[in-house]
Amino acid sequence: MNSLARNYSRLISGILLVTLLAACQSGPSVLGSRWSLSSDVPGEKSYRYDIVFHPRGRLENHHPNDKTPDNDTWEQRGSTVILKFNDSYITYTGQFENPRTLKGEALNIRGLRFPWVAERID
Repeated sequence: MNSLARNYSRLISGILLVTLLAACQSGPSVLGSRWSLSSDVPGEKSYRYDIVFHPRGRLENHHPNDKTPDNDTWEQRGSTVILKFNDSYITYTGQFENPRTLKGEALNIRGLRFPWVAERID
């Protein structure tokens, strides 16, 4: 194999590697999907409720105590998903464990932290 062919082969290999790494870090899109979210808030009971990811960052939240459903948002940055409830009173940040499971930590404005998990249901 001449040096031009070797260089070309290395270039193609490098492009494939970069493409594969980018795909692994991007995570599947949550747009348009429904998830069952569960969390264990210290000092409170455990909650399980559905969330739906709508266009333009609108998050439909079915938490039993939610009195203000129009102030919840979401965004996705690669494999990281960020949920903000009640005008960012609490932020859930999680990563894909697999294409149907998100896991992460929630943090409210008072500094309370707790784990959460969401399973895709559609």
